[in-house]
Amino acid sequence: MSRSASKSKSRSRSRDLKKSRKESAKERSRRSRTPKSRSRSLKSRSRSRRNDRGRGHEKYRRRSRSRSHRRRSPSPRSSRRRYRREPSPRHPVHFDRRRDYSEENRQVRGRKVFVGNLKWSVTGKELRRKFEHIGEIEDVYLPRDKGFGFVTFHSKSDGEAAIREMHRTTFKDKALIVEFAQPRRF
Repeated sequence: MSRSASKSKSRSRSRDLKKSRKESAKERSRRSRTPKSRSRSLKSRSRSRRNDRGRGHEKYRRRSRSRSHRRRSPSPRSSRRRYRREPSPRHPVHFDRRRDYSEENRQVRGRKVFVGNLKWSVTGKELRRKFEHIGEIEDVYLPRDKGFGFVTFHSKSDGEAAIREMHRTTFKDKALIVEFAQPRRF
């Protein structure tokens, strides 16, 4: 084999390699583009062209679809005070609006009883009648449509007796849950 023939073969091989590299690069780029993304971009382009057609004025053009927020001038409200006022005798600042129940909790500890698993139709009078035989009742609190209530007795011994006697007893076909009330938090 002559040198010229071997050179031509090597040249053709290098050409073939280059072609195959180019083709594989094209294939890779085709694969990376999914048909969905291509169709979306074409649709959005045609939609935007359709919307711009025949308008004539710049102000009728659709807004940009970018998600970046444009800066706006400050509204009149933002020019008002941004910070809390200094406390004054006329307008005291209330940092914590929750009530402090620590004193009330201390007073009723052991006397206030939680009554759970009540029917919603039970009234305060019925609950008072149910617990009257145990001792003198100071207060009955029954929130509307909740299924529980609170009974406050005059003495701690009455509260303990109510728990002993009334826990797990039936009232209007439901077993009552009678426990000491948890302290109020807010």
